[in-house]
Amino acid sequence: MKIILLLIFGLFLFTNITYSQVGIGNTAPKSILDIQASSQSNPTNTDGLLIPRIDAFPATNPGTDQDGMLVYLTTNTKFYYWDNANTSWIPITSNEGDNHYVGEFYQGGIIFYVYENGSHGLIASLDDLGGSGGVDWGPRVNVATAESWWDGATNTTNAVAAGAASTDAVKLCDSYSNDGYSDWHLPSITELKALEDAGYVLANKLDSDGDSNTNYPNYAGQYWSSTQDSKDYAYSFKFQNTHTENKDKDTNYLVRAIRAF
Repeated sequence: MKIILLLIFGLFLFTNITYSQVGIGNTAPKSILDIQASSQSNPTNTDGLLIPRIDAFPATNPGTDQDGMLVYLTTNTKFYYWDNANTSWIPITSNEGDNHYVGEFYQGGIIFYVYENGSHGLIASLDDLGGSGGVDWGPRVNVATAESWWDGATNTTNAVAAGAASTDAVKLCDSYSNDGYSDWHLPSITELKALEDAGYVLANKLDSDGDSNTNYPNYAGQYWSSTQDSKDYAYSFKFQNTHTENKDKDTNYLVRAIRAF
């Protein structure tokens, strides 16, 4: 009987400890977790809290239970939290803007366009998708909601929903994931034009980074945009002469994925 009573008392005590406030460095915590420095006026160099440090985002995205989870990415010395609603790692930034710049390796790719003081912009994948021979555009149906000249993300989502095959340009970009980021899309015509405008910086950065797996766009080639023209045609973009053409969707052209930040 004594053993049973001791077990019951121990369980009761553990339950109360589990749901009580916890103080580290103090005996009267003022919140669920209250950590006190060794000295508030004269702290030591170890008075702080270390958030888990990682060199890359997990290969498998966290889920709902990890919504808001905080990590510190060592490769760019920034804190990120997991935003499950947008399936993205979001950097913790100041109100003054991040001052990101064209040519910066960031969030799974390389930045080729910025606005709002570098707080937002567009990122290109570090290589073409689908190989050097190119692939066809996507479903040979009329996707009237994929005709934007600027909103490539919406174009891509709607074209994929219309029945794109896994090897189609729109589907390749929609399925692409790198460094924990999976919200990529096939660029619209104007997004491809912005990519062409950044040609010098991208060529310089990706040609001199010492990584054979990263390659700047083929500026002598022709790339698919996500902008549809009609049931059978979509727009392609020639970097060489900044020329836009409407081409048969079954034609093979190059593919480069992009995403926004």
